[in-house]
Amino acid sequence: DSYWCSNASAGGWAEVDQECAVEGRLQIPDGFKVNVTKVPALGGGGLAEGAIVHAWHSQSWSMHMFEVSEVIKVSDTELSATFAAGGGRQGGRNWCRCDQCGYAGPWCEGDDDVRLISGTWMVENLLTQLDSPGEFYFDRKTSLLYLMPNATEVESMRLATLETLLELRGTGSNPVENVTISGIGFRD
Repeated sequence: DSYWCSNASAGGWAEVDQECAVEGRLQIPDGFKVNVTKVPALGGGGLAEGAIVHAWHSQSWSMHMFEVSEVIKVSDTELSATFAAGGGRQGGRNWCRCDQCGYAGPWCEGDDDVRLISGTWMVENLLTQLDSPGEFYFDRKTSLLYLMPNATEVESMRLATLETLLELRGTGSNPVENVTISGIGFRD
């Protein structure tokens, strides 16, 4: 992991960044639990591996993205999701716990509440929510792309699977030199 933070941060929650830097830990979520009776779109197979959770910082100054790597049904009303390694670093700051800055989480339950505080959030890449023109869902396990086409009639479709269009490789001792590329166009 490439996360780093100075132990001399300034601004909101700087004390949290300093505490985490001194202790050598990163304080961002590694998953979440959800009551599907309160968020029905995630129940019934809605939340699955490959979903992307976008979570706002509690004071809405940055958004963090996490890929769901595993979903476990805890009970008929609760799911537990685990995030893949490497997500959530987009904000460059640690998340605050309720016991550190409860003022930012109106639902915090006292000084011994160590839950991390988030703001609003949304989830993308859910097959059960594929319901509007222009939306798509990609199932990595089966390599199937589900598409809800826009209002135009779709008679055929082409999908590019080529990852690299053009590659020139050189080394320090054998560099790529004197190359001209002409008469070629790239488009989406």
